[in-house]
Amino acid sequence: MNWWLIGMVIVVAIAIIWYVRQQAKAANQRQVDANTAEADRADNARPVKKSGGLLQEATNIASGQSYERAAGEIGEMTAELAQARRDAELAAARLSNQAGEALAAVQAAAAAHGGAVPGDGTRHCPPGYPIKGAMPEMRYHLSEQPSYERLIPDVCFPAAAAAEAAGYAAAGDEPGMRDGAGGVPPGAVRGDGSRDCPPTYPIKANQATRHYLEPSAPAYATTIPELCFSSLESVRAAGMSPAPR
Repeated sequence: MNWWLIGMVIVVAIAIIWYVRQQAKAANQRQVDANTAEADRADNARPVKKSGGLLQEATNIASGQSYERAAGEIGEMTAELAQARRDAELAAARLSNQAGEALAAVQAAAAAHGGAVPGDGTRHCPPGYPIKGAMPEMRYHLSEQPSYERLIPDVCFPAAAAAEAAGYAAAGDEPGMRDGAGGVPPGAVRGDGSRDCPPTYPIKANQATRHYLEPSAPAYATTIPELCFSSLESVRAAGMSPAPR
């Protein structure tokens, strides 16, 4: 047997096996490289999602978007405030015109008795016009009334006749206000629409609830009385009971 020929066969067989393995390895590597390249292309083609939160805010600040948005909101608020101011000025002008027209009508009606002057926003009337008038209630107040010092007048008259000519009635002295008149119980007078009772009629009472309040009651100072009684005896005789505390 030719040992040299056998050796050659073995070497050739080993070479063939090594070559096949190298080819297989190379083929596997090419497949891996192809897969990797495909994945890279897919990643590059996929759109990047915008991140929110602090990163987005930082981006907006860097690009000026936050400042632009804030400036726009401030501009809108400024426009709304300006419109509200214009509306308020128009409303004030309308009210001022209405008040002026009402005062002119009062002055014209009172002209035959010395006329009338507008109040100055304080509790005082000018000399020569001592009668205080309240426009909403169309009542006038005399200096001897408890409500006089507290009242800020809308208009001042020289005399009660001027106030009455303008359609004003005496506060606390219209029909039915005096003791015993128009259903007013004995020992009582009607309230004048203020929180005050005359000094000699200190007991406050409410006809609807049939309750009365003494000066020591917690709610006394804030109550506007319908009736003022001179004593506990008179208010109890009228069927009134103490207001619940």
